[in-house]
Amino acid sequence: MDPLHHHITNYLRNIQTRSNLQDYEFTSEEKFASITLETLRSGTLPYDVTTRFIQKSSAGKKPKPVDVVVSLVTLQIRGRKEGLLLLPASLDENGTLTADLTSSEPWIPASRLTTPGIPASGVTVGELSTFWRYRLNDWPEAVSHVESWADAVDACLEMFKAVGNGSVEENAMENGAKVLYADCFLSAESVVIANGAILDLYGHLLSQKEKARLPAYEQLLSLAERPRHSSDVIDDDTSRLLQTALASCGSMSDGFPLTDSQRRAVHAFLWDGGGDVTAVSGPPGTGKTTMLQSVVASMLVRHALDGRPAPLIICTSTNNQAVTNVIDSFSSVSKDDSGTFDLRWLPGEDADSDTGATSEPLSALATYCPSMSKAREVNSRYLVEDTRKSGVYSRYSTPDYVATATARFLEQMQAHASSTGGVVAGAQTLAEATQVLRKALHRIDESRCVLLREKAEAELSAGPRVSRWLAAEIRDAEEQQSLFRARGLFWKARRDEAEAAQPHRDPSDDFFVIEQNYTDDEPAPRFDTIEEFVTFYDTEDDRFSQRINALDAARRQKEQEEATAMAMTPAAEQALNWLRRLGALTEVGEQEIRESVSLLDLDRSLDTTVRYAEFWIAVHLYEAQWLSFASGVDADNAVIPVAERKRTSQRYMEKYWGQIAALTPCFVMTAYQLPKYFKLWTRNEEDTRFDLERADLLIMDESGQVDTSVGAAAFAVAKRALVVGDVRQLAPVWSIDPESDRQIASTLGLADQWEDMTFRGLTSSDHSSVMAAAASASNWSYGVDADPGLFLSEHFRCHPGIINYCNDLLYKGMLVPSRPVEGYKLKDRTVSPFLVHEVAGSESRRSGSSRVNDREANTIAHWINDNFRYFADIYDPAGQSPDQVVGVVTPFAAQARLISRKIREIGGPALGKAVTVGTAHRLQGAERPVILFSSVYGDRDPQASFIDNTLELMNVAVSRAKDLFIVFGGTTRWSDQGEVFGLVHKHATKSNCDFAASEVAERPVEQDAPTAATTTATAEPTYRTVKRSESIEAGYAIASVLVKNLILPSGSTENPTAKAFNKALRDAEYIVRGEHGPVPTAKGAALGIAVYEGTSKDGEPYVNPIYSPEAQRALADMINRGEIVI
Repeated sequence: MDPLHHHITNYLRNIQTRSNLQDYEFTSEEKFASITLETLRSGTLPYDVTTRFIQKSSAGKKPKPVDVVVSLVTLQIRGRKEGLLLLPASLDENGTLTADLTSSEPWIPASRLTTPGIPASGVTVGELSTFWRYRLNDWPEAVSHVESWADAVDACLEMFKAVGNGSVEENAMENGAKVLYADCFLSAESVVIANGAILDLYGHLLSQKEKARLPAYEQLLSLAERPRHSSDVIDDDTSRLLQTALASCGSMSDGFPLTDSQRRAVHAFLWDGGGDVTAVSGPPGTGKTTMLQSVVASMLVRHALDGRPAPLIICTSTNNQAVTNVIDSFSSVSKDDSGTFDLRWLPGEDADSDTGATSEPLSALATYCPSMSKAREVNSRYLVEDTRKSGVYSRYSTPDYVATATARFLEQMQAHASSTGGVVAGAQTLAEATQVLRKALHRIDESRCVLLREKAEAELSAGPRVSRWLAAEIRDAEEQQSLFRARGLFWKARRDEAEAAQPHRDPSDDFFVIEQNYTDDEPAPRFDTIEEFVTFYDTEDDRFSQRINALDAARRQKEQEEATAMAMTPAAEQALNWLRRLGALTEVGEQEIRESVSLLDLDRSLDTTVRYAEFWIAVHLYEAQWLSFASGVDADNAVIPVAERKRTSQRYMEKYWGQIAALTPCFVMTAYQLPKYFKLWTRNEEDTRFDLERADLLIMDESGQVDTSVGAAAFAVAKRALVVGDVRQLAPVWSIDPESDRQIASTLGLADQWEDMTFRGLTSSDHSSVMAAAASASNWSYGVDADPGLFLSEHFRCHPGIINYCNDLLYKGMLVPSRPVEGYKLKDRTVSPFLVHEVAGSESRRSGSSRVNDREANTIAHWINDNFRYFADIYDPAGQSPDQVVGVVTPFAAQARLISRKIREIGGPALGKAVTVGTAHRLQGAERPVILFSSVYGDRDPQASFIDNTLELMNVAVSRAKDLFIVFGGTTRWSDQGEVFGLVHKHATKSNCDFAASEVAERPVEQDAPTAATTTATAEPTYRTVKRSESIEAGYAIASVLVKNLILPSGSTENPTAKAFNKALRDAEYIVRGEHGPVPTAKGAALGIAVYEGTSKDGEPYVNPIYSPEAQRALADMINRGEIVI
């Protein structure tokens, strides 16, 4: 590393060291001891204290030294004792205290140190900058003079004195506290340093100085200006597209090709090389997983083609949820309907089986490396490994497993050979299988390259493609039409609201509605009436449709002409013939390739055909390689003997990683775990060393949430990096404020570089992150503003009417809503997928450092109680996942707790368990069909300041909703012109949001005369009653759902209405009118009809019949037999 990178590394390590300046409180006297400073300085604890700690720790075993925390200076405040000066130490069975001041340094809690410009809170010792100057400049010399325990204590006290501002006692008195110097406190507890491995890795990097070059790590830390290429046009140049398409040689899916932006990201990664940092901004729902799988597949195939060991790919992030998402995305790479070829040929491992294997194939392509505390929890769900190599490496190399797996592999190999008609030969041994598979892979890849080169040559000869220009014009017109349609729906909703409020209104009354809703960016001119807006947008929609149809007809004509000019050449025909015979191409796939009219079209077709085949051959090649290692056929390349697996010298780790990646190339772990897997053995007197640049690729996911000082170290263990995240979502949880951060950097000689570091995301406070740093280090840019990095634009999760809000809020309109509106489950059930529910009398109040709104919480709880079953019937009719239907997001944790409590109080514990309630942090990475947003700020709050100052939180909240997003807020929020609610007003529609009432409307509109009572009909009903707060067994349905699924007699043209269905059941004496609505008769109850009890929005009780699966089948049969006539 050059001197600047060395300085920045030192800064990052110091920030991480500073994050360990934690508060420490001595709470229970049973857990700590108090002794005088004089006794402590002697270095020997009293016998009773010693035996208490040693016995407690050893529990009857041979006594071993225990870790203790010593508070040399203590703050006593309202009965609590908090350490002001803390020292980690060790206590042996003789009561002797020792401390290593070089590895376990004393500390003053960061909360007790001040930063200029930031108001102090509570009792403080001195300034943070003074502490750091002493720690960096004076402490090493002080430690060099320490020869005894007493010296160590004195050195710590001297540091406290030097850092102190001389007024700590006075400051304590003002806060009703007291500083204790004469009494010290000890607790038998280890100081847990979660980032210890990261600190060790930084320490090793600092010891390298200029010895080693670490290209990826140094590129991340670079402050130099980088020339960037626009990714927007990466595929527009035929020559460059050919180069990246040739490099792209693997795909994990044969279902869908990459989207345009995913393809650009993959091609940019392939254009980059060793030492590069490729940064991809992936907003929610844009297919980050698909992009990552494509990269991994291409790397696996490329290594196989080159005859190299399987690539070692490390996937990491800082929180367990992000890590779990990554491991889940690689946990099953086989399709549900896979054949003999596109599934793993290795079985799963089962140590309890006589064969050592399961009957099912292994499905994962990744191994999880959890902390020891999580290992047992995840062991049954994932492939797991640890630093002792006792996980997958050991479990998948036992003799029993290897024998069974080898036989299974060769059987699968023979089945595949048979499916090719003998073109691919079978194999009797692993060596033969490897040879056959390698030859097939090379032939398939050569054929793929021939197709690409032939198509590129034809395209270059044909000249510019008019059809591509026409396609771009169509896309532009469709985007404009989508915008105009959205505004048309908006004004139609305003018209409907106005008509509902005042059926015979005067058109001049529209002025007020228009005045409130018309904005400067409205595409329509300013009209006098709402109806004129509606007419304008309907007319424009028709005009766009005509233009799009005309352009599309011209495009198809041109494509036909261009296809004729780019017909298959003899070389391409021969390549297709080989691919067919090798089993790499189906008839459908071949037709798709033949119909490709451009190089880009061909590239798309290859994703789901040839590249998919190449990926699976590469997987099988490395499976054979793993079995060869594990079987010990080649003694030099056999797996490490069991007795030697704990060894971590360079030689052993090189062999280990080269072998285990053949079983699963991806290893998933948190950034805190990662350095532990690359730590090398050293002698006691040597400094810690690490296996730098060992991984072929580092993938860091959700990197917008990763503090740069935490995540940067990981880049040193990889040859290159792919960083994925979104700086427009949740930020990291920084351990330091910007001013303190700047002071530490200045103290470490980076004052002149601070502005550049801030601009490039290389600081450790707001607004830095690994994603920001990686984007700055990237070779690419995107968008009209040439933002650094790459961008995934096609959004598939949310309804367009929801994600367009996020598009306006933070994404500059770059997101392309790509989810089809066909199949929208709430069609005709809601006026808009984005609604506002006004809460009358809304008022917020402070709750500690948080904020709550009681009326809003109560309104939300009642809404959920009234409407949850309505949505559960739509999205979870079988009742298998009730907790995946509705979620509630709020900016304030106290409000989340209040809403949760209210739901349990009003709807019962089952409903409380079914609804996820939390801040945006809790729901990051999750999604629900329906999301409610509690804005909290009341009518007396003119601005929602916290929400407006953290736009990322609203972005996360909105993008959790797939089908419906409802904002609950006071009247003031609808007129709020802040960034967040100003856009809510533009995109949302006001509604009472009473969905259940609209569904149960079938009950009150049944006005026909009651059926004459009979003895059977009026008998005391014995039906089952189900409260709204209770779960309904799988398969139950209300009438409106039931009639939609009826299979009617032949000749019937359409399903009946729920009203007609209920009338027919009354006529047949299966239901009868009750006080609050229809209820089953005894006859109906015997059939399996139950009752669903609820409360309307006005607090009135109502009931509705619900039909069990048995009742549904019986009724359907009776309808088809004509026994019940609708």
